[in-house]
Formats: sequence, structure tokens, C-alpha cells
Amino acid sequence: MSMHDPTDRPAPDGPDAAALEADIELARDDLAHTVDQLASKLDVKARVQDRLTDDEGEPTPAALGLGGGLAAAVVVLVAVLLWRHHRASRWPKR
Repeated sequence: MSMHDPTDRPAPDGPDAAALEADIELARDDLAHTVDQLASKLDVKARVQDRLTDDEGEPTPAALGLGGGLAAAVVVLVAVLLWRHHRASRWPKR
């Protein structure tokens, strides 16, 4: 059993060949554009950085708010842990 290789066909000549090549080139451009869009969607690091910084690379107000909120949460967590530790060491266990 022999397999047919599609590259064995002779290239068409004439105006149909030029139109076919133009269609192929358009399809390649569309495919390249689609691949670029998919690649940019998969680049999570760049997407996050775009959201957190402005055009000059400075943090946006939303990023500053997020950072401030995170810092406040850490401070509260440490304060609660210290308070519990201090409270537990003052009272004997029953």
C-alpha cells in the first residue's frame, strides 16, 4: 500500500496560482495574529504587570491600594497572634 504525498503535485501556473498564493498568505497572516493573541492571553506575568503599572512603569492607585490592604492584613494577623500568645502565657491551663 503506498501513501500519496501531497507535495508531489506540480504547482499550478497562471492567475489561479497567484490568487491561491494570495489566499495562503492571508490565511498565514490571520493565523499568526491569532497565535499572537493566544500567546498574550497565556502570559499571566505580563498581564498582571500591565494591570498594576501605568505606561511609565509606576504603580497604579489600585496596586497601591492592594499593597496597602495586604500590609494592613499582615499587621492585624501579627497583632492577633501576639495577643493570643501573650494571653495564653498569662493564664495557666486548666
